[in-house]
Amino acid sequence: MAFTHTPSRLTLLWLALSLPAVTWDFLYVTFRPHTMPGGSIHSPVWLPYALYGEVDGNYGWKQWHAGSGFPAAQSWMNLVETVMYLIYTWIWWANKDEVTGEIKGKRAAAAVLTGFAAGVMTESKTVLYWLNEICSGYENIGQNDLFRLLVLWVVPNGLWLVFPATQFIYGFGKEIIDGLAGDEAEKPTYSQVVKKNRAEKKEL
Repeated sequence: MAFTHTPSRLTLLWLALSLPAVTWDFLYVTFRPHTMPGGSIHSPVWLPYALYGEVDGNYGWKQWHAGSGFPAAQSWMNLVETVMYLIYTWIWWANKDEVTGEIKGKRAAAAVLTGFAAGVMTESKTVLYWLNEICSGYENIGQNDLFRLLVLWVVPNGLWLVFPATQFIYGFGKEIIDGLAGDEAEKPTYSQVVKKNRAEKKEL
C-alpha cells in the first residue's frame, strides 16, 4: 500500500498564518536598525515592534547596542524553517487530489519528512529561545509585569511551541512511524483519519 498524506485544516491554517508572520519578523531583524523606531522604514510596516522591542530586549535597542548576534542568528534559522515549510506546502499543493487533498507515494513521503524536519527545527529553536531567557535570569523580558509578560511574550511565543509539537512532530511523526511499520501498524494514520472524516462529511 502506497504511503499517503493529507494535511489537516489546522495544519494548513497554521502555515497560512505563521509563514507571513515569520517572514515579517525576519525582515525586521535583518534590516535593523532601519526597521527600528526612528529608522527610515520603521513606519508603517514595523510599527508594532516599537512596543515589542520594549517587551523583549532581543528586538529592541538593548541588544542592538550590545552587539548581540543571537537575534539575527535565530532569525536566519527562521528563514531556513520557512523555506522548508514552503517546500512541504508546494509538494502537497502540486500533487494533491483535487477532491480529497491527498498525495501518495514518494511525494507524500518527501512532504511529510520535510514538514517533520521543519517542525523539529522550529520546536528546538523556540525551546532554545526560552532557555536563553531562563538561563540569563530573564535578561531581556524581566522588566515586564506579569500581565504584560503573559499577553505579549508567553502566549505569542508559546504558539510556536504548541503547534509545531502537535501538528508536525507528533502528527507527521506518527505518519512516518506508521508508514515504516507497514502491516504492523494497527491504527489508521493521521492522514487516513483526516481523509475519512472529510469523506464522511461530504456524504452527509
